[in-house]
Amino acid sequence: MSPSQKPKIAICLEYSALGFGGVEVLVAELVRQLSSYYRIVLVSKDATEAITGSPLGHCIVDHFSLLPYAPTWKCGKPLADFLKRSGTYLAHFHFGSSYSWGVRFWNRCPVIHVNRAGIVVVSTVHQAASILVGYCGPRKPLWFKLALLPIVWISKMHELSHQSVVLGVSRESLAKLSCWFWPLSQRFRHLYHSRLELQCEPAPMVLRKNVVLCVGYLAHLKGQTILTAAFAKIARRFPDWQLHFVGSVAEKDYEKQLARFIMDTGLSQQVELLGQRRDAMELMKTSAIFVQASFFEGLPLALQEAMFSGCACVASRISGNDELITHGRNGLLFPAGDVDALAVALESLMLDSRQRQSLAVNASRSIVERGMTAEAMVNAHRELYESLYNNSP
Repeated sequence: MSPSQKPKIAICLEYSALGFGGVEVLVAELVRQLSSYYRIVLVSKDATEAITGSPLGHCIVDHFSLLPYAPTWKCGKPLADFLKRSGTYLAHFHFGSSYSWGVRFWNRCPVIHVNRAGIVVVSTVHQAASILVGYCGPRKPLWFKLALLPIVWISKMHELSHQSVVLGVSRESLAKLSCWFWPLSQRFRHLYHSRLELQCEPAPMVLRKNVVLCVGYLAHLKGQTILTAAFAKIARRFPDWQLHFVGSVAEKDYEKQLARFIMDTGLSQQVELLGQRRDAMELMKTSAIFVQASFFEGLPLALQEAMFSGCACVASRISGNDELITHGRNGLLFPAGDVDALAVALESLMLDSRQRQSLAVNASRSIVERGMTAEAMVNAHRELYESLYNNSP
């Protein structure tokens, strides 16, 4: 098929497509992989010049730039007109949470305008923490959230009615979404995401550095302070172990809090904030232990990759994490926010190299057995798009 004969689709992201968060890197991976089969219009909060000059530039045929500081809903009609003029038949929106893309405002979500323009719409919800999360400030009192929920729920149902398929990234996310928005539950499906290449072998179980690694942007919900407090409880008994944090800063106050805690506890020689790194997976292949201490996740990409890379993994017992880890078989789980329980789990792994080895081998094998690969992800997307293309008017 010549390039001009390929169907044209839009992949829509409410953030920058050049970022390093889980949603951003997965969307970038989809753009790269799907560009062999489709002409892709990328929608993101980037300047078009930045996109065309990036590695994604050769993978797309056009770019629609969301205004960096304007509410997303203001782009609805212009985006719909742009996609209609360009001959796009399908738009895939990626939601960071259930209420992204201005859903809480009646009739303003871009999904509605795009679908009204005759374009098939699908979406992926990357995080489904709670039906009460995402439509107002997290510090609002419960009574306020409950009072506002019916209004927001009706607006969300209106948006969902303009979609053909909604994808959840984990089975638990799928169950939650189907329950919360039950009148349209038949539109929800499950699809795993991954960047892992099928031809790549899991990392060999070689001698690893005494490093506890955590990868993820610095923010309260990622639980870095919980991990640091747990490490502080045992660090003096393990002076040859290091704790390394990799990730960009999402909350500056949180970064300052974390840095101050490291200083106050005298851990400066054992704990390092490495910032954003492009070699995160290489660090996973040499680190002994990986920790995901989050309070909320969809299907955590970093944990998935650490398991494949041969780390002994410890994670909070929350949705997404517990879909990847079976406690005691391919990793360890602890109650989210429980510093003491995390310290016990870390200490047990630091003391027992055989346990680390066993968990790591089983973890790597479990990722492969469950088909969490980029190839499986792309094939599933292609099957979905083609079924909708064949059934479109």
